[in-house]
Amino acid sequence: MNRRLLMFVGVGVALGACLLVASSQLVSQGQKQEKAKPPEPKRDPVKLPPDPARAEAEALEQKLVKAFPPLIDDPGIRQVIIDGDPEAALRRLVPTPLPVIPKPCVITAGDVDNFQYTPQTDQVSPCCLTGVKSRNFDEPGVNKPFSHRVRIPCCKILAIRCEVRIRNEGDNPSNDRVYVAIPGARCRTIWSSDISALDKAWPGKTGQVFTLSWWLPPASVQHINRYIFEEAQGCDCFLCLLSQDDHAVDYWRLYVYCCECCPTGPKPAGAAATPEGSASE
Repeated sequence: MNRRLLMFVGVGVALGACLLVASSQLVSQGQKQEKAKPPEPKRDPVKLPPDPARAEAEALEQKLVKAFPPLIDDPGIRQVIIDGDPEAALRRLVPTPLPVIPKPCVITAGDVDNFQYTPQTDQVSPCCLTGVKSRNFDEPGVNKPFSHRVRIPCCKILAIRCEVRIRNEGDNPSNDRVYVAIPGARCRTIWSSDISALDKAWPGKTGQVFTLSWWLPPASVQHINRYIFEEAQGCDCFLCLLSQDDHAVDYWRLYVYCCECCPTGPKPAGAAATPEGSASE
């Protein structure tokens, strides 16, 4: 019995060795065959033909961005300040304590008429746009910026709260912005922001209406006061209100808080056909 068992064990070991040698040979042959395969040629990525409509839209977008006045190099003007309580906001924004909160001079540009567009009466006083035409108040459509010049009080300004009512017109409104600039021979932007930073719900759906409200940061107000007292001719003081470019504008409104009363003065020559904003205390 022991001899038979030993014989079976020996035969099993021999067969196992044979199988091991055969499998190693097969693996070796497979590796050689894989090495012998020629490398696959590199394929260039498929190039889609250019989309003329997309290229045209991108070129137009770049043109519109370049049409706006440059931003003043001042980090302080990049703040976005949203506060629903005017008295609390004023006490934070004005550096010196206010014994009494002054009444604002309210300047409204455009008719508050829920976007009822009448080309003959909804015209703007365009300002600070280079190489493109401004849309009017209430004017529908896309890829058209807005600009309008308003007279501001000739006084030392403490703070300004801005309000604008706009409507999403479609296309690509998610990158739309609003601007406040100082007009003149050398226009410059003293504040700007993405609309989405003023209202997280923007742009919503096409046709959706938004009323945006914010405060200009103190650094922007300082630039305005410097313009009023050092650059403006007499009391002819203005701001340029701008926005781009896939939304309609119903109206702009400024709440200007001064150290004194709010004279509005006569309108400049040549602007009689286009209201620049009515002012009231």
